[in-house]
Amino acid sequence: MKMMKKIFSLTVLTFVLAMIPLTAFAKDSDYGDLGWYYVTTSYKITSPYGDRGGVFHKGIDIGVDKEPAYSISKGKVKYAGYSETAGNWVVIESEDKDPNGKKLTARYLHLNSYSVSTGDTVKRGDKIGVTGNTGNSTGPHLHFDVNNANKMNGSDLNKNNTINPVLFWPNAKWSSVSSHFEIDHHEGDLILEEAIFDFLIEYVGIDAFEEWKNATDNPVQSEFLNHFDLSENDMHHIYNEFISEK
Repeated sequence: MKMMKKIFSLTVLTFVLAMIPLTAFAKDSDYGDLGWYYVTTSYKITSPYGDRGGVFHKGIDIGVDKEPAYSISKGKVKYAGYSETAGNWVVIESEDKDPNGKKLTARYLHLNSYSVSTGDTVKRGDKIGVTGNTGNSTGPHLHFDVNNANKMNGSDLNKNNTINPVLFWPNAKWSSVSSHFEIDHHEGDLILEEAIFDFLIEYVGIDAFEEWKNATDNPVQSEFLNHFDLSENDMHHIYNEFISEK
């Protein structure tokens, strides 16, 4: 009975959210004045920012598949790589700042592929990858979030240091939230301690990486390092060599 009540409550919550125009959340703000390039080709939000069913969703999920993902502004690729939970992901540190002068960091999760690498400089509107359905994802979508704490780990993000992404595009024609959105989209977050960075993948070779990933039941960083006989010191050395070639 308790489970039925919980399901009913989530259904009602979903229906109520579906009736609220997303523009209602996109109030005038300084963020809209930044002129950020929109992240992809669709404005259909399948899972919104904020509290839902006792869980805080740190960004928005955009219903899109195999479409370009774009850099929101001039900035730097802080990291890129693969994670069992986030799939293929990219983190961009924007040159823009919030009204209090704090850096803005944007995360793109569940990409089909990425076309930038750690340390790259990007311009507003640069294609950084293709949207997809990788990692812990229940359907094709782009998870996009922004924070002002210079954080990448999902566990470090919360309602106090994240910003509702719709505020950056106050004039966008957002689609209303579907009454069938997947409430567990947000579970596939980025866990840096388990992530395998692009410089490590390049070091061992994409073919060797894919072979290992497809053969293992636990594709996390510690297992990767163990399989390829690499230490954490090796990882840092590989990173420094990778960055020095930029």
